[in-house]
Amino acid sequence: KLVLGICNGFQALVNLGQLSYEQLPPEDVTGLSVSLLDICYASQARCDVMDAEKKFEHVVGVALSGGNYFGAVVAEYHRAHGLLAQGKLREVISFCDQKKVKYGAFFEQPLQELPAIALLDQAKGCALLEMNELTAAEQFLRSGLEIGQWMPREELPGYLALARLCALKGDPQGVEQSLRRLEMRWPDISYCSQAVRILYDLKSHPDDPLARKNASTWAQSNLPDIGPGIVVPGIGPAWNDEADHAVFTAWAQVQILLGKTIEALNVIEPMLSVAAEQDLVHRVIYLSLLKAQAFYVQGERARAWEPLRTALSCAEKQGYLNIADQDPILIRLLAESMKAGIAPTYIRRILEISHASADQAGLPTNLDSIRPTGTYLSDCDGLVEPLSSREIEVLAAMAQGLSNAEIAAHLFLSPNTLKSHTHNIYGKLDVHSRFQAVNKARELKLI
Repeated sequence: KLVLGICNGFQALVNLGQLSYEQLPPEDVTGLSVSLLDICYASQARCDVMDAEKKFEHVVGVALSGGNYFGAVVAEYHRAHGLLAQGKLREVISFCDQKKVKYGAFFEQPLQELPAIALLDQAKGCALLEMNELTAAEQFLRSGLEIGQWMPREELPGYLALARLCALKGDPQGVEQSLRRLEMRWPDISYCSQAVRILYDLKSHPDDPLARKNASTWAQSNLPDIGPGIVVPGIGPAWNDEADHAVFTAWAQVQILLGKTIEALNVIEPMLSVAAEQDLVHRVIYLSLLKAQAFYVQGERARAWEPLRTALSCAEKQGYLNIADQDPILIRLLAESMKAGIAPTYIRRILEISHASADQAGLPTNLDSIRPTGTYLSDCDGLVEPLSSREIEVLAAMAQGLSNAEIAAHLFLSPNTLKSHTHNIYGKLDVHSRFQAVNKARELKLI
């Protein structure tokens, strides 16, 4: 029912936009442009970036035919955002530069007379950040957000990018200032800014008991509404899609840092599936990195290599350099994969950048001192024999208080297979009951 309702919502947006377009007089170019934009937003909400691009290009032509420069620039911004969603960083920068010149030529004081042009600076700043051009990225993000200040749904990616940039620089006050400005502009978005705060605090203090407790409490209270059959967040402003995507990915990353990889993968995989299907390379990169980290924390290095290779292949091709983001698990994973011969030159460059920004931020730069929260199964002291990833999943389900029948259904196991896993767990942990197994697993930070 939920899927049907959302799909009907997409179509309702298209139908209303089309009805409005057909009923408005030809001379009402502004109204016509707004109607067409609604149709474009429906394509974005479906993550159909190619269809949205064609429709936004049409909006530009209609808007310019009647001198509606505002409508045209908004459509151009979304075209740039679509290029970013496809991971085309260099094209984003070139596109924004060209369009800024084009629309600036219509006015004596372009940014004063048409502040929406600043949206192009925000899109450019987002691309520069991914390419590790931090000085230029900050310049364009700050100037674009300072001039705009009246289209919060479109400005959301810019504010989140600025907060991320400040985090990379070791500027927590800058992070908080960016998030507060976003909340002032858009009070209803506080659920998203809070997710970012929780994530950055946990990444900066992964072993701090208070940070972990706060993160765990937040995660339990903000379960993503996602799973089989649930439509994942789109790439545009409709239905707060960009904010929801930021929250879902933050939630998954928090769960990985807390060692709850099964929960994280249940959110990551449906989003990654849609991103890959729709060629949303930007999301494919970061979701694949999260998937690799989840497997890595489970101790399944062999399963981590495939999504890691996917992410690195896409990222290197498009010029991404700022993908480590001071994440302690990802940094160690990258270091190990480099030693394993996976994209060694590219990874070395990423780690050099990460170490440089870590040094600037006063964070540890010695890879050996960085150990992910969770566990390397083969390294755990106190085990008779390392646990398998499946046994870890069974333990995690036990810790949630699920019955044997519920665990079997949740993990798609037969009763006999579950019984076998339980017997193995007890033997490896040297315990004799579920209660003892869960407590021992928590002591060893297996769950």
